[in-house]
Amino acid sequence: NILYFRCKVMKNHRITQKQVFISIVCISLCSVITSGMWLLSKISRQTLRVFAHLFVSLSTYCDSCSGMDGKEIQKIKLRFGIIGNSDELNRAIDIAMQVAHTDVSVLVTGESGVGKEHFPQIIHQNSARKHNKYIAVNCGAIPEGTIDSELFGHVKGAFTGAIDERNGYFAEANNGTIFLDEIGELPLSTQARLLRVLESGEYIKVGSSRVEKTNVRIVAATNVNLVDAIAKGDFR
Repeated sequence: NILYFRCKVMKNHRITQKQVFISIVCISLCSVITSGMWLLSKISRQTLRVFAHLFVSLSTYCDSCSGMDGKEIQKIKLRFGIIGNSDELNRAIDIAMQVAHTDVSVLVTGESGVGKEHFPQIIHQNSARKHNKYIAVNCGAIPEGTIDSELFGHVKGAFTGAIDERNGYFAEANNGTIFLDEIGELPLSTQARLLRVLESGEYIKVGSSRVEKTNVRIVAATNVNLVDAIAKGDFR
């Protein structure tokens, strides 16, 4: 609700965005304090650490949500070869720059040919991972029988032709960014494997039983209406 309010109501009043976030946090803290200090003694240390982490995350977000002016957006367009000057395009670039400083997974949607592939590069090149690998994968161009091996790797003898162990894209992009284009084309079985990576950073190579770990940021794109795909059972 707070993010919706910021985007819809305050988009023309960016100077006060940080003040609104800080005010909300301060009001909440004051309510807790004035309702009785004994409440803090009832909260476990782990819960307090979660609240502290949330407060720091909000503060970091506030620092990055002031928005970009026209000159800054134009520099981004020139750097990444983007042509156009619509309000929607400028807003999309602004959002990409804001999320770049976080480490959240990102989904880019839009019709074919609108340049969705530019935004993962903007996010990666302006993130803390910019000095690590950036790997782009077209999920729709990889056959269903080999997509798991391409993404997660395989061990020797996992299937006919697997004469040696091989790392997948998630291992190669460790500590970097992986761009999964046309994610809506992934088979359901591969979606289940991807969900585990999103939740815990864990995956298993094809033919193996050993759990592997990866620290990778996932940016995905699709021209498919994923809400409809989920309703039809075609997407998890």
